Amino acid sequence: MKKQLLVSLIVTMIIGILVGVLLIVLGGALTPATIATIIKWGLIIYGVFIVIGNIPGLVSGIANANRPAGVFDLVGAVLGIALGIAMIFYHGSLLVAIVAAYLIIFPLLRILLAARKGEQLRRELVRIIMGVVLLVFVPNWNEAIANVLKIL
Repeated sequence: MKKQLLVSLIVTMIIGILVGVLLIVLGGALTPATIATIIKWGLIIYGVFIVIGNIPGLVSGIANANRPAGVFDLVGAVLGIALGIAMIFYHGSLLVAIVAAYLIIFPLLRILLAARKGEQLRRELVRIIMGVVLLVFVPNWNEAIANVLKIL
């Protein structure tokens, strides 16, 4: 078991290093317009994954709408689908930050409410990672902060 874990960690590190090197090389070789297009399409694909990832929660929420946990699933899934669709059509930094916060907060709440926290963590880990990745790679934090200040 420990040998498999070690092999898994090494393979993951090698893949991460190769992806990092590839991104550095591509970042140096591509024009800013090309990079902006890649980011735009990446956010569209992210939005599609958010919509697809919330469909099971929507179905579960509809099936269990008579229980509080079912209502929570339903509301979270509807909100997630709406944010995913918005992310597909609008790529502003503020929206990306909102979607990232949603992808982190709702899974954490589901984990806290779950009877079997370990199983729920395994189910929600991908969403949490997606949210953290979005927060780290938000295209322009200055724009997001300026929009928040305009609203306030």
